[in-house]
Amino acid sequence: GAPPHRATLKLTPGKHLLLVHAVHDPAKAEPWRLAAAVGAGKGMPAEALAVSTRPDRAQDIHDVLDAPTITSAALSPDGKLVACSLAQTGPDGKRETWLALRRAADGRLERSWRGGGALGRVHWAPDGRRLSYATSREEKSSLWVHDLDSGATTRLGGEIDQLGDYRWSPDGAFVVYEFSQKAEPDKRKVKRLQNLADRMPDWRERTYLALLTVPDGAVRRLTAGPWSTGNWRLSPDGGRLLFFREWPDYGARPFSRSELWE
Repeated sequence: GAPPHRATLKLTPGKHLLLVHAVHDPAKAEPWRLAAAVGAGKGMPAEALAVSTRPDRAQDIHDVLDAPTITSAALSPDGKLVACSLAQTGPDGKRETWLALRRAADGRLERSWRGGGALGRVHWAPDGRRLSYATSREEKSSLWVHDLDSGATTRLGGEIDQLGDYRWSPDGAFVVYEFSQKAEPDKRKVKRLQNLADRMPDWRERTYLALLTVPDGAVRRLTAGPWSTGNWRLSPDGGRLLFFREWPDYGARPFSRSELWE
C-alpha cells in the first residue's frame, strides 16, 4: 500500500473533532481503504489521550465566553432570508469574523463568507437580491455587494477611512454612508481646551456623510463643517436627507444645542 502520512497537532485540553479527508481516483481498480492511528506526543503519557466517536463533551468556560456572537443582522425585504455577521475569539486569542445567510423559516444555512478582513455591517439592497457588507483592516474599510443570483461579489468604490453606518437609497441607485475625521494634533505638543467636553480624548473627532453611487462607485461628499452629522435618514423617494448637528452650549440646560437640516 501507500506509505503512511504523519501529522502533528497541538491541542488544548479538552475534546476535539478530528476530520480526515481522503481522495480516491475512480479510474483505479484498487479498493479504497483508509486507516488511521492516533498516538501521544513525546513526553506525554498514553493515558492522557483517548479516542471516541461520541460527539458530546463537557461544557467549559470558553463555550460561554467565546461562543459566536451576532454583531449585525438584516432581514431581506421579502422576509425569507436573514443575513448575519458573526464573530468569535479562538483559543489563540485571535478574533474571527464571518457572514452567514440563513432561511428565516427554519434557520437553514444557505451560504457563508469568510476572510478578507473583519466582516460586518450587513444591509440588503431594496431589490432583495443583493446583499452588502463591510470589511475592515485597521482604520480602513471597504463596501462590498454580493449578487445572490449570479454569485458575484464586487467592491463599491475604494477604501473608506473611519467608516460608520450606511444605508441604501430606496431605488438602490446609491448608498449614503457616514465617516469620521480625527483632528490634526497640535505640532507644539500642547492642547488648549475649547470647552469642558474637550477634555475627552475623541471629542474633536467629527462625523460626516457621503454618497456612493452604484455600481460605478463615484463618491460625493454631502456634509462638512465644524460639527458632526448624526441621526440622519433618507426620505422615502431618496431625494432628500434629514440630519442633526449638535454642539455644547453651557449657557442653559441641557447645555447643548441641536439643528435639524434637510
